[in-house]
Amino acid sequence: MTMYKPPNGISLRQEQNFWVIGCGDAEFDGLYKPAAVDSKRLPEGSRPHQKEGGAGTLYLHNASGDWYISRNYGKTPCYHCASSKSSTPAPPLTDWKVSFGGDGPAPTLVAAVAEGEQRFTVCGAGSADLNGHYGPDKDAQQAGDEFSKPWRQEGLGELDAHTLSRKRKPGTMEYHESGRWFLSKNYGGMSYYCVSTSPTPPLSGCEHAPQTLSVHRCDTL
Repeated sequence: MTMYKPPNGISLRQEQNFWVIGCGDAEFDGLYKPAAVDSKRLPEGSRPHQKEGGAGTLYLHNASGDWYISRNYGKTPCYHCASSKSSTPAPPLTDWKVSFGGDGPAPTLVAAVAEGEQRFTVCGAGSADLNGHYGPDKDAQQAGDEFSKPWRQEGLGELDAHTLSRKRKPGTMEYHESGRWFLSKNYGGMSYYCVSTSPTPPLSGCEHAPQTLSVHRCDTL
């Protein structure tokens, strides 16, 4: 994260939101945002985050050097992750463990990127037309309320200025309320799927026998 120190010595840090997903205790799943906490409650450098609309909290426990997920900054964590304070300015995304107050499995974290900034690259699809860069589809017209979180292959599907005809149908990704992400042509079905409740397209686990593919985050194209 970028640090900036103005002349008066005040230290500013660029903060980030995080999604916590896959907790055995679903109470802790959700979006966590940087929070202002009384210094008497948590020491400087704890980098506290509060779950939006919930009691879940995420912070760096200075005494142990571990990151904690607990209720209202409780000293007994429900989940923890060992991490060096000096080398990890942000919460670790993986390797979380279940603690005394939590139920398995342990969660993973996903960095929340501002809308319009995050991109994904699909590669290795047996249907080669689906490979390419994907970004949020703000204009998606989807079939029903059971679908959400649409993503669209970039550079395809728009009107060609020279021929005044449409380019080939773009690849699309969308989340279904059944707990699966679908990858297909123009929201047309299930060419590939991945069982995941991730708020953004999952990076692994996509299946379509006998072919598998991979999805990579790429914020800068």
